[in-house]
Amino acid sequence: MPKSSISLGKFILRVPPELHERLKDGARRAGYSLNGYCARILTSGCAEPDSRPTGADAAFVRELVTRAKNVLGDTLTGVVIHGSWARGEAGDASDIDVMLIVDTGVAVTRSMLARWDGQPMTHEHRPVEAHIVSLPGPAHPVSGIWAELSIDGIVVFERDFRVSRVLAHARSEIAEGRLQRRHSHGQNYWIHTKDEVA
Repeated sequence: MPKSSISLGKFILRVPPELHERLKDGARRAGYSLNGYCARILTSGCAEPDSRPTGADAAFVRELVTRAKNVLGDTLTGVVIHGSWARGEAGDASDIDVMLIVDTGVAVTRSMLARWDGQPMTHEHRPVEAHIVSLPGPAHPVSGIWAELSIDGIVVFERDFRVSRVLAHARSEIAEGRLQRRHSHGQNYWIHTKDEVA
């Protein structure tokens, strides 16, 4: 199949012509240049930068965020759905993976998870499995958790765009080759290439 090329700063992204046309149309409707529109999509981590869930998914997101706020209060900084459900690849036995993000420096405790687990949540007959992590500080290197979230995470709540900025930084590290995914013994892991021994 022939491909179109979109120049994005330091690299060229090759996409099918149909997608190229959809991107051009989306940029025109949003009032962006094609490059600006693509950059916004890549840094937002979603297929359409202004899209919002509707119907049952919208109700699920509202319930999810409300639950997260009730459990974590003012320490809650972001909620990210990730994994197979976020990618649209969930099987019959798949759950819905959710990362609840607390502010930088807030210690994650067992009592936080116990409060969440005290009232199990489901959506589409799937259990919602939540994990809690602290937002990394500015000097903290990108960890494997954030690398994975940057690839398939859907940010459904955040304060001050700090979660999206961490995810955008992780995608930049991956795009520049400074952070690479490896696979060993059936598990994925991430390495910083500067840490590799030559």
